[in-house]
Amino acid sequence: MTDPETAEHARLTREELIERVQSLERRLSVEAAAPTPRSMSEEKYHNLFTNMVEEVHFWKLVRDGSGYIKTWRLVDINPATERSWGRVRAEVIGRTADEIFDTATAHFMPIVTKIFEDGEPYSWETYFPDIDQYMRMTSVPFGEYFFTTGFNISEIKKSSLKQEKLSMMARMATEASDIGVWELDLETGRLTWNEHMSRIFGTDPETLTNTAQDWSDRLHPDDKQEMLDKLESCVETGENFVGNFRIITPSGETRFIKARSEVLKSEISQSLIMIGTNIDITEQETLIDDLRESREMATISNAAKSEFLASMSHELRTPMNAVLGYSQMLQLTANDRLSAKEKQYLDYILQSGQHLLALINDVLDLSQIEAGRLEVDEEELDLLEILAQAESVIQPISKQKAVTIRVSSAPSCLPHIRSDRIRVNQILLNLLSNGVKYTPEGGQVTLSARIVAPQRVRL
Repeated sequence: MTDPETAEHARLTREELIERVQSLERRLSVEAAAPTPRSMSEEKYHNLFTNMVEEVHFWKLVRDGSGYIKTWRLVDINPATERSWGRVRAEVIGRTADEIFDTATAHFMPIVTKIFEDGEPYSWETYFPDIDQYMRMTSVPFGEYFFTTGFNISEIKKSSLKQEKLSMMARMATEASDIGVWELDLETGRLTWNEHMSRIFGTDPETLTNTAQDWSDRLHPDDKQEMLDKLESCVETGENFVGNFRIITPSGETRFIKARSEVLKSEISQSLIMIGTNIDITEQETLIDDLRESREMATISNAAKSEFLASMSHELRTPMNAVLGYSQMLQLTANDRLSAKEKQYLDYILQSGQHLLALINDVLDLSQIEAGRLEVDEEELDLLEILAQAESVIQPISKQKAVTIRVSSAPSCLPHIRSDRIRVNQILLNLLSNGVKYTPEGGQVTLSARIVAPQRVRL
């Protein structure tokens, strides 16, 4: 639509419109039989009418016998209306609204009644189901006629509805998760935030100044400068901010906050705004601190336990060494004066004492392992001798269950190995004692040794 045409359209009076609509009616009635040429003014009007982007339709009221508006009959439409309605002009001219659309009279009767009662133009928005469109419409009455312009705003409405749904979903999400949302206009310094922010910061919304001071005044003194520097850097670089900080509420409570913000540029004002979220993570941080404290206490307790085990092992080892020492002295000095039964009992004392001493050593080794101080003393060992010693120590236990201990090696002469004598003895005694423990009475436990590769022996 050109400016001159728009201006001329604006200068048309109601009388001119009535005259031209009546002229149009007369022309339509005789056009098929004898078309007449248009005047220059009519030609301009026709071009304006034809080329308008909005749909335009002219109607004439149809009244009943009592003079009430019954419906309205179509006088003319422009090409934009044909496209919007999906109808050809020749098919609809002269028909009433209900003959064109099923629900038109019922749908638009309140509007038509209003404009003729008020005698003034009226604009409104509506959804018209017959053509499945949201329309922004304006109707202008004159005499027994009115014309209506309409613009399809379906896409605008759909976009608005989609945005409204997204906003509603975001609002529901923030309310469900107690997320504080804020917006800071970097040009004006105006700060706005939602109710969750007020609850997180423990402030009364009525006392807010709506400036960044509402936020900065609550920052913990140890975190304040760092946070201000980080935000300033984000504004300068345009980078997002993600971080944690502490605040102090008006009641003196310290809270831990997880924050995120982004710097955006307004498309309308071109001003910079910062939008962010705050989440209260005080409960999580308290839990982490409790876990950290529990772990430290467990470490201290474990160290105390290891120290106790080491001390206890040393205290037990001293009397046990005395028992073994005197038993060995008795075996060396009085062996020829002991009966066979007494010698057997003495052997049991020595073997059981050695086994108990090995258990004490195990406890001591456990404490050393936990403390990370276990030492290995390597030496050259005769493996056959080690096997025989392990067999003799475990014999008293195996005899009680009538379990036979069998030691075999392949080949019969095994090479010497380098290892820690005490650790090897512990391994063998553990294997044999478990074997005896889980073997049925009268069974057999076999301890075997064989060479599986050069410099490798499997027990």
